Amino acid sequence: MEPRVSFGGSNSGFQVGVNHGSILVEALDPLSELSGVPEAEYGSYKDQYEDECLPGTRTALLDEVTTWARSPHGKCIFWLNGMAGTGKSTISRTVAAIFKNSNLLGASFFFKWGEADRGNAIKFFPSLTKQLMLRYPELGDRIRSAMKVNPGITSKSLSEQFDKLLYQPLRGLAPQRPELSTAVVVIDALDECGNEQDVQTILRCLPLLRDASNLNIRIFVTSRPELPIRQAFSEISDRSFQDFVLHEMISKDSTGQDIALFLKDQFTKIRASRRLPLSWPREEDLQTLVTMSVPLFISAATLCRFIGDNKWQPTVRLAEVLNNQEKYAMKMENTYLPILERLLAGQDEEDSERLLHEFQDIIGTIVLLVEPLPVKTLAELLDIPADVISNRLESFSSVLHVLDDQDLPVRIMHLSFRDFLIRSKTKFRVDTPHRHRRIFLQCIDIMRKKLRKSLCGLGSDSTVKPKCHHPQASRQNIPLEVRYACNHWVYHLGQSEDPTAEINNVLSFLTENFFHWVEALDLVRERITRLVELSGLLVMLGVRNSETFA
Repeated sequence: MEPRVSFGGSNSGFQVGVNHGSILVEALDPLSELSGVPEAEYGSYKDQYEDECLPGTRTALLDEVTTWARSPHGKCIFWLNGMAGTGKSTISRTVAAIFKNSNLLGASFFFKWGEADRGNAIKFFPSLTKQLMLRYPELGDRIRSAMKVNPGITSKSLSEQFDKLLYQPLRGLAPQRPELSTAVVVIDALDECGNEQDVQTILRCLPLLRDASNLNIRIFVTSRPELPIRQAFSEISDRSFQDFVLHEMISKDSTGQDIALFLKDQFTKIRASRRLPLSWPREEDLQTLVTMSVPLFISAATLCRFIGDNKWQPTVRLAEVLNNQEKYAMKMENTYLPILERLLAGQDEEDSERLLHEFQDIIGTIVLLVEPLPVKTLAELLDIPADVISNRLESFSSVLHVLDDQDLPVRIMHLSFRDFLIRSKTKFRVDTPHRHRRIFLQCIDIMRKKLRKSLCGLGSDSTVKPKCHHPQASRQNIPLEVRYACNHWVYHLGQSEDPTAEINNVLSFLTENFFHWVEALDLVRERITRLVELSGLLVMLGVRNSETFA
């Protein structure tokens, strides 16, 4: 074999060899510079054992995606977004399989955070180009010419790579066979691309492919609803994409049915491999696991891996889960930790400390509240500007249900996120007793400030009149943060690190504001319940009721 060595670098376009003492100079094919990421493609060796949707699950969504791809009037991009763990990647693999089997799959790229070239966009466009060349051989000559004119194009900016390697070569390309006129590109987990600016550049470029006049390019994209991605889509014309919010568009009942099918399939495999009786698991136990998992498929998958671990007896592991349903939540670390770590990405030590402090104040409070509160109410309760809270919540839209309307409550999407934060051994761990104490103090502060005046326009601080029982009077005269504080300060104190240490705070508040507090409770019809709770608290603190107002 003749030796060949490159000369002048990979962009020189030449290679030098020696043949029987003669020096040969040969032109390199520019396409040899085009390197993709085989591990990121659908069907790669590395991902060969990853799950696809079970038959009979996600049927409505898969039908909608298939119809979108085949329709000549469909929009260029179908954006499937959903919170962490809802099964987006499983759906992506299924979509890729459907289109591959129907000869519609043009290319695919499955991003994966932290995995070499799968965790960034350096080879994203070259990878798509290489795959599309296999579908359209005539594309090769166009790309070869482009690379000759633009040497080193694969090391240029993303927008230039897109223009020279995809957009320009695809424009006007006429496929040799009519059935190849449609090509679906599947892009999974775009949020796991390490550079936010690269993500936004990709989303600015992709809609331009609709102008590839002789081809029907369809792009299926999945991601979490992270802020940079939502911002990028907000800048794209409505005629270019349609979105499908997985955790909103598919009902809880439908998701529960699909998770039940998944669990039954997995337990059938566990039962067969471990030679367990057909009566295992019981139907009621299976339903408990469904309830624990909804709406997270990853939660169900985590449970199955935990129970089916070959080192342990499945029947014992299932009993452990059912007897201590919070224990398995720690297995969710791989789902939640990457989301949290991104909060600190690129920050120096000082800014990281500040962000962690705000995380504890805001997210730590949200996960421990008795009932969800809107941003405006949180701002009043925490004494933090609403825009600061909104800004921080933008980083957690894949685990918290955050709406644009600041008057609507912020909700945890799945209790496993709360359980993870409470039991985590990472720097994001929420010190539950300490945080409950902080919430208690914030409740006391709110009530002291806002219960000074008699509510409902009553003339006496200690008189509650029947006319104020009207529900509308409650809504009009008691701000939500005051209502929350009145209803739940006793609970938060009871959950704090050392309730007895706050006895002076409690007695001072009750001495000054007891009748204001009772008046507010009467308006929201919570007087009896909360007074019973107070009585129990005073007993715990060693205070006799008769001494409270002495």
